[in-house]
Amino acid sequence: MLNSGMGTKPIVIIVACVLLCITNRGVHASKADASTSSCRASDLVVSTATEAGSGGKPQHFVSVINTCKCAQKNIKLACPGFNHSIDVFPASAIRRDRDGVHCTLLGGRPVGPARSVSFIYESSATFSFKPVSSTSVC
Repeated sequence: MLNSGMGTKPIVIIVACVLLCITNRGVHASKADASTSSCRASDLVVSTATEAGSGGKPQHFVSVINTCKCAQKNIKLACPGFNHSIDVFPASAIRRDRDGVHCTLLGGRPVGPARSVSFIYESSATFSFKPVSSTSVC
């Protein structure tokens, strides 16, 4: 009786593992389907690095990366305090909206999957560029 109990435990464990694998595969597939059909602002990752500029003002290097499997357009970033007097290179990368609170990336043009948009600005102040909205292009 002791041997028969020991023999069924490995089989039960193997069956449980197979069922768990099948269940997890279904969960991951449904998450993948959802991520390809709709992108969100949270799929945009912003990174910033600062270095000393030659003119005495710090240079800020900003990169916005689209981590979604689809392109995103009409990307709006919260950019409090950022204004038109700050020089940006390239100038077409970002512009301040009339509402005084948001900035538009690339004039609303799409940013492809796994693509980034980078720009540099010179300012003694550091600004955050938090993604707030975008439109999926799948």
